[in-house]
Amino acid sequence: MVIECDAAHCAGSFVIDADHPALPGHFPGRPVVPGMVLVDHAIAALQVAVPGFVPRGIRAAKFFAPVLPGEHIDVRLQVATASSYTLTCLRGSETVMSCTVTGAVLTSGGTA
Repeated sequence: MVIECDAAHCAGSFVIDADHPALPGHFPGRPVVPGMVLVDHAIAALQVAVPGFVPRGIRAAKFFAPVLPGEHIDVRLQVATASSYTLTCLRGSETVMSCTVTGAVLTSGGTA
């Protein structure tokens, strides 16, 4: 996963491979990436961009279009509040998923 950040936001990208363990049976004959796999990969990007971030909840997750295995997905990360981030996944210019993740950044001592 590649992550680039500036003062306002971070961006990265990922691909869900056809052999991902969540794909068999979702759906037979035409595999579609489950929405929570997209959320999981977007949170992983957030954790690369914000070391020590521990998610505590997901609010307002919306899935706008199916994602197929092997498709290149860009993820955009923006600070929503002091304890939440808005994550948006795009296929080209098309938004396929967005959500807000709440959590905290743990210090080296393990406290938020």
